[in-house]
Amino acid sequence: MTSGPYPLAVLTGIEKSDVENGTATVTIHPNGDDTWRFDMRLRLRFSDDTHISVSITNVELSDDRNSSQFALGSATR
Repeated sequence: MTSGPYPLAVLTGIEKSDVENGTATVTIHPNGDDTWRFDMRLRLRFSDDTHISVSITNVELSDDRNSSQFALGSATR
C-alpha cells in the first residue's frame, strides 16, 4: 500500500551541513508477531530551497529487528 507524504515537525532549526553526513532511523513498536515490509523515501527541504533525498527499498522490520538506520551522506542533493 502506498501512503504519504507524512510531514515531520522540525523541533530546532538546523543547517543542511548539520545533517548531510547524518543518518535516519526507522523504528517500529510491534504488538505481537508483526513484520513490516516497505520502501522509504525521505526528502529534507531547507530554507535556501535546496534538499537532501534518500530512497531505500525492501526494508523489513519485525519484532526481532525493529529498527534500521540509513545514511544521509549518500543521498542525492
